[in-house]
Amino acid sequence: MLTIIILLVATISLIVASQAFRWANEEEHKSLVVLIELQRLDILYGPYDFSKEEDRLAYLEVIFRCLIECFGSAKCPKDFIEVAQKIKSRSSEADYSFLRETLEEVHRIINHNKDQEPVETAKGIFVELHKLARRINEMEAGSQVLKD
Repeated sequence: MLTIIILLVATISLIVASQAFRWANEEEHKSLVVLIELQRLDILYGPYDFSKEEDRLAYLEVIFRCLIECFGSAKCPKDFIEVAQKIKSRSSEADYSFLRETLEEVHRIINHNKDQEPVETAKGIFVELHKLARRINEMEAGSQVLKD
């Protein structure tokens, strides 16, 4: 009986140590922190109806504010900061309806990838958010060309 307990404690210790070793990478740890925070905010501010402009903008604002707070403005990807500023100072004529599918995908990844490794889930979210930022920047650049 004592041998079983010792083996169980040793196994648990190995699991904890291997997990700590995996999280030694600061970027992975930061990704997990961001993922947890995004999941919390998604639940806190949900449910969202992405067919409504106000819900799309609220979701964008929550996500990018979270990223800037988690990374710090010095380490946060530049395109995230730019998009957050554009959303905050948006003109009433800006139309973000084209982002519906991307926002739904981010929302799905945040909430429904329970079987996937958390770091992989976070990477998937970052990929979608970079796409989202690029599309917003392209839209803004296009509307600027139309104004000129």
